[in-house]
Amino acid sequence: MKPNLFIIGAPKAGTTSLAYYLDQHKDVVVANPKEPNFFCKDITRNYCSANSLHEYVSNCFPNNYLDYKIVCDASVSSLYSKNAVDEIIKFNPQAMFIVMLRHPIDIVSSLHQQLVNARQEDILNFETAWYIQEKRLTGKEIPASCQMPLALQYGEFGKIGYQLDRLYKKVNKEKVKIIFYEDFSINTFGELESVLDFLGLSINQEIDLTIKNESSGKKSYSLDALVYFISKIKLFLGVKKSFGILKGIERYNFSTQKRKPLSKVFINKLKIYYKDDIKLLEKITKRDLTNWYQY
Repeated sequence: MKPNLFIIGAPKAGTTSLAYYLDQHKDVVVANPKEPNFFCKDITRNYCSANSLHEYVSNCFPNNYLDYKIVCDASVSSLYSKNAVDEIIKFNPQAMFIVMLRHPIDIVSSLHQQLVNARQEDILNFETAWYIQEKRLTGKEIPASCQMPLALQYGEFGKIGYQLDRLYKKVNKEKVKIIFYEDFSINTFGELESVLDFLGLSINQEIDLTIKNESSGKKSYSLDALVYFISKIKLFLGVKKSFGILKGIERYNFSTQKRKPLSKVFINKLKIYYKDDIKLLEKITKRDLTNWYQY
């Protein structure tokens, strides 16, 4: 058996929590790391955990993965990727997909913060980063530390209606489970039961429903930049010994926090930008998304 379940998106829509809940089930194993990014290398590039299919299976899943009914890869850039779904189907024609959906404004603003934390983005203000997307598409103003330039195209990353439509043109709807973030937040256990039913499993054990991957940031981005600079110097000098100081500083500098609110003017521009995509999503899912237009 090959990995047969792929949580392909969208980022910042509860995918980490869902993967954590599923991984507790006795019949499910989730990749380690959760996001191998093997099939979406057009987006993640050097953020891939394997260079070949053999490495992908042997490095990212336990030796006894064949003992599980569901073997899950939760690489959430796969929905945005132009190649991932085709490659996944080629790898395993029986693959099942889970897509978690959230308002695109929440997706892209949260994604921006995540990329800042991961040192893939060096512009701390999301609105400023939004307005230089066109320049970045030509290769300008890409952070030196960024290994995923296409992830900085926030506008396209948030077009989940278009991405879901593309998925349905390649995969039978019966193999796709759609979850709305609002439903998952309000009725987490019920949505988890629905997912397990989709997978042909049932809950026969207690599962910890702690929320994972909450919004976070750095107390000091200057301190974070210093840590990154020192780590690069160590790499250049070939210093491999670690005293845990840099990791200790990173832990100290980490902070769970709410994102800064966007300006009303900018929100209105984003609402106009995503209006047609939300209409498409509404049509595909047959769900009333009136509240999404209002945001």
